[in-house]
Amino acid sequence: MPKVLLAFLTVLILAQFGGADPPFRQANKADQFLIKRWSTEDGIPQNTVTSIVQTRDGYIWIGTFGGLARFDGIRFTVFDSATVPILTGNRILSLFEDSHGTLWIGTETGEVYNLRNLKFEAIGTVAGFQRRTVWGFAEDTAGNLFISSGSGLERVALDASGAIVPASGKILTTAATDGLCKHPSGAVWIKVGSEYFAIEDDKLIPAADKGISLPIRTMRMTFADDGRAFVGSYTTLGIAEYGTYHEIVPIEAKIHQSGYSLGITDETFWYQQADELIEIRQGELIRHDLKGFVSGGSRAMLFDNDGNIWIATQYDGLVRLTRRKIGLASDLTDIEVAGIITTAEDRQGTVWLGGPQLFKVKNGSVTTLTDLERQGSFIRTMAVDSNDALWVSGTAGLFTLENDKLIQVSEPPLERRDVNSMYFDRVGNLWLGSNKGLNRRSPDGEYTNYSTENGLVDNDVRFITETRDGTLWLGTTHGVSKLKDGKFENISTEDGLPAAFVRDIYEDEDGTIWLGTYGGGIVRLRGGEMVAIRRSEGLPNNFVSRILVDNGGKFWILSNRGIFAVSRSELNEVADRKKGNLVGSIYGTADGMPSSEANGGHQLAGFKAANGKLWFPMLKDVVIIDPENSTHSRPGIEIELATSRSGSTDPVAPSELFDPSELLQIADDERNLEIEYTGLDFTRPEDLRFFYKLEGLENEWVDAGSRRTAFYPYLPAGDYTFQVKALNASGVWSERTATLRVNVEQRFWETRWFTSLAFAIVIGIGGFVFLARQRRQAERTEVQREFSRRLLYTHESERQRIATELHDGLGQNLLLIKNWASLANGEDPSSDDVSAYLGKISNTAAVSIEETRTIVRELIPQNLSLFGLTEAIMNMIDQIQDASGVVFDARVQNIDDLLSKESELSVYRIIQECLNNILKHSESSRGTIEVQKSEDFISIVIEDYGKGFPGNGETSETKKGIGLFSIAERVQFLGGTMAVDSVVGKGTKISFSIRIGDKQ
Repeated sequence: MPKVLLAFLTVLILAQFGGADPPFRQANKADQFLIKRWSTEDGIPQNTVTSIVQTRDGYIWIGTFGGLARFDGIRFTVFDSATVPILTGNRILSLFEDSHGTLWIGTETGEVYNLRNLKFEAIGTVAGFQRRTVWGFAEDTAGNLFISSGSGLERVALDASGAIVPASGKILTTAATDGLCKHPSGAVWIKVGSEYFAIEDDKLIPAADKGISLPIRTMRMTFADDGRAFVGSYTTLGIAEYGTYHEIVPIEAKIHQSGYSLGITDETFWYQQADELIEIRQGELIRHDLKGFVSGGSRAMLFDNDGNIWIATQYDGLVRLTRRKIGLASDLTDIEVAGIITTAEDRQGTVWLGGPQLFKVKNGSVTTLTDLERQGSFIRTMAVDSNDALWVSGTAGLFTLENDKLIQVSEPPLERRDVNSMYFDRVGNLWLGSNKGLNRRSPDGEYTNYSTENGLVDNDVRFITETRDGTLWLGTTHGVSKLKDGKFENISTEDGLPAAFVRDIYEDEDGTIWLGTYGGGIVRLRGGEMVAIRRSEGLPNNFVSRILVDNGGKFWILSNRGIFAVSRSELNEVADRKKGNLVGSIYGTADGMPSSEANGGHQLAGFKAANGKLWFPMLKDVVIIDPENSTHSRPGIEIELATSRSGSTDPVAPSELFDPSELLQIADDERNLEIEYTGLDFTRPEDLRFFYKLEGLENEWVDAGSRRTAFYPYLPAGDYTFQVKALNASGVWSERTATLRVNVEQRFWETRWFTSLAFAIVIGIGGFVFLARQRRQAERTEVQREFSRRLLYTHESERQRIATELHDGLGQNLLLIKNWASLANGEDPSSDDVSAYLGKISNTAAVSIEETRTIVRELIPQNLSLFGLTEAIMNMIDQIQDASGVVFDARVQNIDDLLSKESELSVYRIIQECLNNILKHSESSRGTIEVQKSEDFISIVIEDYGKGFPGNGETSETKKGIGLFSIAERVQFLGGTMAVDSVVGKGTKISFSIRIGDKQ
């Protein structure tokens, strides 16, 4: 007997003879699911969703009273009588995919359609039979398809290709039927009236004759893989097995005024009614509250390939339930778990969480040992010694835990110090880092103090660890110190550290040191080389508080924008500059975290438990991640539509499905190619990233972000292959790369005969070309002179502006300071007038300092010298977005240290001028900037979608300043090339290619 049923019967007997206990332990766990709802406002044809199915290509299809819809997780594609004329019935009631991949569609008015080989087809019936409301479909193992309707039950045979065998239709009964379901043996069952029958050799065999006992007025039934039947009747919900029916819960009659649905996954039974979802597994009945999402019950339920639950609701649209893949400490208790900044685990598996309170987590329960907040103290760091004793410290000294009580260790060296880090070394010394330096407490209680006077890089110590060679590593707010044989060796920003505040230090298995910095990302120290990996290389952001490595070698990086998981090999490839960007997975609020911001800066801001789970303190709650359960299925990838058109012709919407396996032929007068593609990942579809390229035109993959359209204007004649692949939020690539073959016909002047003729003409006018070249050289010289004149004028104007600001602002302030100082000199030093003059002098001096800083910032981009070219570009884009509201899609690879400092400044000014031009002239609300590097070149593409301009950019508007002329000259001075492509009403695209030469 199965364990689930045995547990059920045992509890049932105890309940019957023992009195009060229900047959299932009941619990409410609504927060175990992340719930999302789609309605007509999101693209569903109608809010009554009658049926739902996921086809083998990964799409989810829903039937509604407003038509059929295909869903990819982001958008609904509607198929109805307006878009597919053959679909005359729009009130869809039933959907089914057979073993051949054919989608079957049934309507309220009796029509049946199928979608086979990307073509819709209307399906007739047996002569003389009038089909009415179609309730469902099912297929047996013999290849027979059954159609249940208000007029009876039809059976048709399918051949090996999935086509209907001619003249194979047969009517098995003319009584109204519904409730088709399939037994694991392959037999199909049908409900006729209020009784269920098995279909065998075109005969209906009553359930009782098959040894199955069902309640009166059975309305729904579905089978588990082990043959048990999950049954819903008019009054009861239960399980039928071995000739016996066991009631689980009663069903109220009012439920039938809306609807309910049943489902089975593995050994779990699901039942949805009204505004709740009931989960029945392992003797436990769990009620999930759906208030706010579902109010009137449902008609169908689906479990997709990613494990999500989909509910086709009666009135509330489509609802998805995604089981939360991360745990929270608050799941284990009703006590509020907040403000946790330090964590630890002892050898017994007890977890300790410290902050304003000390929490003890053991055997799945949470208890509070003390409320330090009432005592005005705070736990900031914890450590476990070799005797498995917990030590804690913070703002009130040092404590040990004895019998679940904190015992203070009164020792003068720690008085009036905020202790933020604590570590036991291999010989038993306790190291304590505070805001006043480093302390070592020997096993016998003696203290040794270290500070900047002893060589420590900074007195605010936030992390302490010991490497395999016995070196003590210290992370401080101003760099890293290494203590070996009583001597300090320091690493600071002057040595190339990208940020001063080091919050974590991790020694990898090969001796590599990884640093987590606050503002500079993560840093790899290996073989005397320091390499930073930052947001520009794919980190969520540059503020890292903890680095953990799971049992599989994957790095888990705690940041202020979630927890980022990435393989060790991926990190090293990016650090070695073998790859441009990290491909990893990010966990945040979309996965059920109350907050994605880390609560770091103290030791330890997270740990790997003995069972392999990872604990991270966040701004709200503590997140628990099991890396073993963090895997996700591969996303699907599909090309949905490709259109080619001339610049004056709009694309025509297809009436049926696009076939990407066929060659797309583009006529010689239609050179604009637009391709729509999509990814199929229903857990976090909004976080899918797409990469595409057009072979024959592009060599590198284009990172399209979340964009699902590729556009290629003015394609040259030739053969191409478009390729696209997807990457989901878990860092998993699509199982395949979708492809589309494209051929662009030649224009007559692109043919071989025309090329030969043109070549002959070119030879004939060679002399003329030579003279023209001489003339162009003279014109180019004049252009250079004109640029020099304009540049000189600009420099003079800038000098005049700075002189004016210095005279009108700083000069006047200094004159006031001088006058007030003279007046104060003549007064009694103790008089109030002197104090007033000194106050005015101080305020005016502060204003003058700020004005001076403003002038300096305008002259020199500080971010360029502080953080490098890549981060300076990203910061400039962020500032422009925040100030203007224009949204830029930025894809910027790391180009630091590829050019000389002067060349980096020129590149920065080129991009700055282009972005300013977009703001001033384009009237575009969005733009794109792409910076990529190859072995020899840096390529920059900046594009807007505004009003554009005719010609090459030398319009009266652009001539008012240096404009594109200045940009072109800067590019020329760098030895690069520049191209401008602008169309009135469509926007402007500027491309640069700059050679990577001698940095000197």
